[in-house]
Amino acid sequence: ESPDLLDWQLSHEVVHLLGPRSKEEITVFEEGVASYNQHRIRLAVHGRDASFNQPQYADAFNLVRPWLDAYPDRVRQLRATTGGGLSPLTHEALRATFPGMTSEISQALAAKFYPPRLPISGPPALH
Repeated sequence: ESPDLLDWQLSHEVVHLLGPRSKEEITVFEEGVASYNQHRIRLAVHGRDASFNQPQYADAFNLVRPWLDAYPDRVRQLRATTGGGLSPLTHEALRATFPGMTSEISQALAAKFYPPRLPISGPPALH
């Protein structure tokens, strides 16, 4: 892969390493922060915005961007309250950290990013 793609991917994944969680535990907020970091690195290093090939990453980025642009120090503050990770956050903690954040946005950001796994079941019964 090209160095352009490697630093782009690494800048995203390093956010997940701040507080490793299983895929099912990752919140929209954490993916949004990872995508935001990816965007900032790509802009600083390559002079262009990050483009997201999957809409759910763009959605997470767009939800967190105005809050991180306005309050860039708040991720550090949130990490201090959770022991490092960004996914154990509640929507109440997000609202308390970001002045003016609505309950609708905080709940969307605190939601799980990945859909829950379906229970494994056998083949359907024949009737």
